[in-house]
Amino acid sequence: MNGAEIVEEYKEFIGDTTNNQAEYRAVLAALDIAAEKGYTHLDFFLDSQLVAEQLNRNYKVKEKGLQQLFLEAWNKIQGFTKVTFSFIPREKNTEADRLVNEALDEGEDPDFGVGVDSEEEGE
Repeated sequence: MNGAEIVEEYKEFIGDTTNNQAEYRAVLAALDIAAEKGYTHLDFFLDSQLVAEQLNRNYKVKEKGLQQLFLEAWNKIQGFTKVTFSFIPREKNTEADRLVNEALDEGEDPDFGVGVDSEEEGE
């Protein structure tokens, strides 16, 4: 990833959501952690081209479900000196893929406490 150093890792089971919503939620969590730690320069490598382009202001945010997430992220970004967003295909982003799979595994673990049973949701 262009010589960038990973300084923090975070994972969270968020239940049933779209890839783009999950990507925004990950960005929001990272922005919170970075602000807490006092980081000023952030480089994001996202596997959602849509989200990367929206945050780079190259694409409009048309989907209502993403608009609020975009605004929340955009407001948080203003607190940093420099923030970049790059698209990286999922197959080339193995660290992020590993964390997602761990979070999904934990979410399905009955001892984890936040698993979702889709059959109960009428599916």
